[in-house]
Amino acid sequence: LACPRWRQKIEKNSAERAFHNWKALLYCGRRRFADLKRIIRFGGGEAYLRDDICSLEGFTVALVEKSRFWNSQEVVELIKNNIQCFDIDFLATYLTLEKEYEVEKHFHKDYVVELNRISRCKHSL
Repeated sequence: LACPRWRQKIEKNSAERAFHNWKALLYCGRRRFADLKRIIRFGGGEAYLRDDICSLEGFTVALVEKSRFWNSQEVVELIKNNIQCFDIDFLATYLTLEKEYEVEKHFHKDYVVELNRISRCKHSL
């Protein structure tokens, strides 16, 4: 299902591949990162391992293999930088999404908890 849809999309605009405009920040081990980086780059995006960068500026998405790779302060910083966070499996799920708004259903659980906490704090002011 996903492959034919992406093939049709690419036929309309060959410059826009599956991960076009993605600047992904990966929270995973180096071995896993090497494979995921190839997939994202082949799909037209960029991928960086969190351990290798100093600034969150410019990133569009974060993919997390396990919560042990980050903490709540890191999640807050990602939110401040408007970086949406997902489980690492979202990479495959993304290809099957019909509508852009469906991504919110796939946010990482820690990200959702922090978004809700921030929202409650704003509403209580």
